[in-house]
Parts: sequence; C-alpha cells; structure tokens
Amino acid sequence: SHTNDPFVAHSGQYVINGTVVTIANGATAALYNYTPHLHGQDLFVNDFTGWFGPPVPVNLTGSPAAVSWGPSRIDVFSRGSDGTLWQKWFDNSGWRPWASLNVPISSTPTVSSWVSGRLDIFYVNGTGSLGHYWFDGTSWQGPEALGQPAPNITITGSPTAVSWGSGRVDVFVRGSDGALWQKWFDSAGGWRPWVHLGGNIASSPTASSWSASRLDIFANGPGGNLEHYWFDGTNWNGWESLGFPNIGLTTAIAPAAV
Repeated sequence: SHTNDPFVAHSGQYVINGTVVTIANGATAALYNYTPHLHGQDLFVNDFTGWFGPPVPVNLTGSPAAVSWGPSRIDVFSRGSDGTLWQKWFDNSGWRPWASLNVPISSTPTVSSWVSGRLDIFYVNGTGSLGHYWFDGTSWQGPEALGQPAPNITITGSPTAVSWGSGRVDVFVRGSDGALWQKWFDSAGGWRPWVHLGGNIASSPTASSWSASRLDIFANGPGGNLEHYWFDGTNWNGWESLGFPNIGLTTAIAPAAV
C-alpha cells in the first residue's frame, strides 16, 4: 500500500472475488482491473473499503503555526495524526482546502517568512535533529536536515523561528541540556553552526523581532515564570524574569510572541 494514502495498511496476498491481489505490487491497479468497466469506479471503492477498511481521518496534534507574507495572506501549518506536515492557507479568495506536504515531522512545526512568497518551516525530525522545508515562491524545496545542537544534545520540544530582514532567519530550540540554542541563516553565508546561548529553560522558546538585528526570546523558567532573553543588535542581554500571570498561577505551556 502507499503509505501516504489514508487507508489502513496491509501486507501479503489476498484473494478478492477470485483474483489474487499482492499488496506490495500494485494492489489498487489489480483491484481496478478486475472490476467491470460499467460502474467500475463505484465497485472499486466498495471493494477497497470493504477489504482494507474505510479512510482513516487525520486529526491535528500539537499546536498550529501561522505566518503572513503579505496583505490578505496567511499560511497555517500543523502536524497531523499521520505524523506529517499539513498546510491550510487563506487569501482574497478565502480559505483553501487542507494540503498534505508529505513531510514526516516529530514536533509541532514553526514557520517564518522573510519576503513575499517565501515560507520556511522548521520542525524536529525522528532523530531529535532540526528539519527544514521551504517554499521559494515557486515550489517546495527540501526537506533538509540541519543537525542537532551538539553531538550528545538533541532538541526537546519544538523550535521557533523569526526573520528580521530579507534573506535572514534565526531558529531557536531548547536542547536536551535545558539550555537555549540558536542556528541562523543569511543569504551571504548560508547556515551557520549551532550556538549555545545558555540559560535554564523549562519549555520550548518563542521568538519575536521588532526591527533589523533585534531578537526577543521568551520561555518558561524552571519555577513556572516567564523568562526573557534578547539581542539588541550588538550583544545578548538577560535573562530577566517577567514574573507570573497572577499569585498562585504559573505558566503551564510554552509562550508565544509576535
């Protein structure tokens, strides 16, 4: 069976109405060939569903990620229950149908855009490394593996990404050592090595930028408070604690910032 199709997967051989169907060798073609041409498509669907089960619905897992690269345009990405990346987008014509991008991911995705038509998706892959999938304005590219923060350190939680200008994107993750790590790209030098920013964070980080070279990183601290770390264009500053939502309340999940 085709692993991207939303049907229950089987293996081996089955005899259907006297015809031997080998699942690994064109099961759908064999099923269709033996059905009569009159109403063949209807019979094919009935037989396929009866023997291999109905389509399995795909639900969303984790949290969605969204970005806008221009007026009246927004793209939303999420991890499906099938373990792959899904997209839904809106423009002046309204919401478009969900689209499977057929990229296996192991975390909630994050998305960034540095120019009209550009989309950069980041996620954790099955080995605890950073994955990247991007739209260059014409077609989807990748995926590419950007590695893990260090040989003995994997990514925990989900990455966050932000762009403060054309041709620039910064990605931040929480490492398995509990520290904040950064990987960044610019058009002049490509991807740069992982940088250890330190700290002791208890959640996935989130990132924001209000101008060129400005970066603001937020994460939950070990005590359930909100922590802030920022780059002012010259130096990294912090960490500073921004406290708790209210007396007796702590932050329960990762924050979000824009």
